[in-house]
This record gives sequence, C-alpha cells and structure tokens, in this order.
Amino acid sequence: MKKNLLTLIILAAMVTSSIAQTNKGKFLLTGTLGISSNTQYSNNNNYDQYGNLISTTSTKFTSTQFSIIPKFGYFIVNNLALGLGIGYSGYTTKNDNNSNKVTNNSITLNPFGRYYLGINDKFKFFGELGFGLSYGKYHNPGYSQNYQDNNSRGLNIYLSPGFAFFPSDKVSIELSINGINFQSFNSNTNATTGNYTSNSFSLGSTSSTTGNGFLNPKLGISFYF
Repeated sequence: MKKNLLTLIILAAMVTSSIAQTNKGKFLLTGTLGISSNTQYSNNNNYDQYGNLISTTSTKFTSTQFSIIPKFGYFIVNNLALGLGIGYSGYTTKNDNNSNKVTNNSITLNPFGRYYLGINDKFKFFGELGFGLSYGKYHNPGYSQNYQDNNSRGLNIYLSPGFAFFPSDKVSIELSINGINFQSFNSNTNATTGNYTSNSFSLGSTSSTTGNGFLNPKLGISFYF
C-alpha cells in the first residue's frame, strides 16, 4: 500500500512539474527563425514591324526572405502569455542576371499573445496573435538615382498556429506556420510618383512579393523558467 502511494505521489509530481511549464507566473523565452524562397517567371514577347511574334524570352525572378526574432513573455494566467519580440528581417528579389536586385533590411518589434492547449505532458498546441512593426532600409535600382535607397515601414498582423514538443520541463521545440496574415509595406519612390505602398491579406501563406512561400514554416525553441 505504501509503495503504491509513493508511486502515485511521484507520478503526480512529474505531471505537475510538466503542467507548470505554462502556469501563471512563469516566464517564456522563445524565438522564431523563418527562411523562405519563391521563384516566378516573366515572359516577354518580341514582335516584328508587322505584329508577328518572333520570339519569347523568359526571365526568372527569385525572392528570398530571412527573419530571426527572439521573444520574451510572461504568463498572466495559466497557458496564456503576453510578450514582446525584437529582431531582424530582410528580403531580396532579383532576376536571373542580378541586374535588378531589390533588397529590404529591417528591425522588427513584435508584441504578441500566446495561448497553449495541452495534449499531454509532452505535446501542446498553441495559437499566437501578434503584430510586427518594422523599420528599415529599402534599395531598388529601378528607381531614379536619388530614390534608390529609402526608409521603409512595415506592418504585419497575424494569427499563427503551432505545435510544441517538450523534451524536458524547461525546453520546447516548436513548429509554427502562417495562419491568417495581413501585411502592409511603404517606402518612398521618387518625387513624381510619391510613396510606394503594398497591402496584402492571405490565409496560410503571405504575399509572394515578400518572398514567402507556401505556409512559410518557422522553427523555434522556447525556454520556461
């Protein structure tokens, strides 16, 4: 009887320790790493003076995006953490001969809220709602000389689902994807056309102009203390 009671106490302590990972008063140190690539082709038709098609040339455009955002949060109630992330994001779009290489490099602020739903002591689903404010430098050689390098501003509002695996009480390995996503980007162009503004809304993947691919999976590691 005593042996069975001791076993139950040990098991209860193990379960309590694991559940306490996301309990009220705990701190969350996490981060996301996003890498994506997108390739598109543009066809140009060449005609003679009579309007007859002579040839077609195809140009490949490749967009890549990279982001790394460390985040710090606090569990205000069980399974619900509020926090802030500060990180870097950048993307590059270029054609196959690198003659028109567009780049944007930004510092991003990312307030967020995250809610966990436990499956068992090792696996939990979570949903993260947040928005990113980015400020950076935008380079486009297609603009006039005085406007090729400009300040840029971005807004990203998202609701992202994820999955966390807990190999230990203080560490989880996470995989998340884009869920609902809205993006806005603004940069100066030239004195004639004014500012360049781009807005996009997507479900599952973000705008191809930013270089994000399907679902844009992000791998993260979280620490709980």
